[in-house]
Amino acid sequence: MSTGQNQSRDPIPSELVQDDESFIELVQEFVDGLGARMSELEHAVQAQNMAELRALSHTLKGTAGGYGYPTLTTQAAQLEACALEGQVDAAREAFDTLQDMVSRVVIR
Repeated sequence: MSTGQNQSRDPIPSELVQDDESFIELVQEFVDGLGARMSELEHAVQAQNMAELRALSHTLKGTAGGYGYPTLTTQAAQLEACALEGQVDAAREAFDTLQDMVSRVVIR
């Protein structure tokens, strides 16, 4: 996964804003709320609450795509699958990857 490591430092812009800059304020609201979402996800991971983790990651999966972040959608789907299967260690890894990705999210 060496290519992923090189790409992992790249910013992740909203494809929605790249297509239409009139969505900047809307996407900004989503980005501003990511910290709270990640805190909720982290709490669920730490508590090993797979039902809550599945629900939260499912919600993020849908909203991230709607705001132009398909890579977050893909990673949230992976986290959701780990939670659904009760794979605690894999869920931690998927969460860590998601957290790294969120730290690189930019509007444009």
